[in-house]
Amino acid sequence: DFLCLTIEKRRQALLPEILERFFALHDESVGRSRGEITTAVEMSAEEISRWAAVLGARIGRELVLAGRVDPEILGGLVLRFDGWVADASLKTDLERVGSRLSRLKFGSELVHED
Repeated sequence: DFLCLTIEKRRQALLPEILERFFALHDESVGRSRGEITTAVEMSAEEISRWAAVLGARIGRELVLAGRVDPEILGGLVLRFDGWVADASLKTDLERVGSRLSRLKFGSELVHED
């Protein structure tokens, strides 16, 4: 009935969004969160499951993580779930160190003349 009504009202183009929202509401009702774990190299399904179990226990919800590979992060990982981002990537750490170093001013007691 729902699909027929959706087509009758010419809203079939909205079905992917409707389905996505339905799954989000269902996950919320059963205490589940979905997220993504990004690493520089591919993680096994077992490793992703372990991360999900440990993090899920910490947040008090079942956590389902999808793995993603992004070689640009160089190492470490980036976690995204429920609007939160935990960036423990090597790329971000190196950018922070570079930013700190660029703010340092080194003084010198020597004067150089040509």
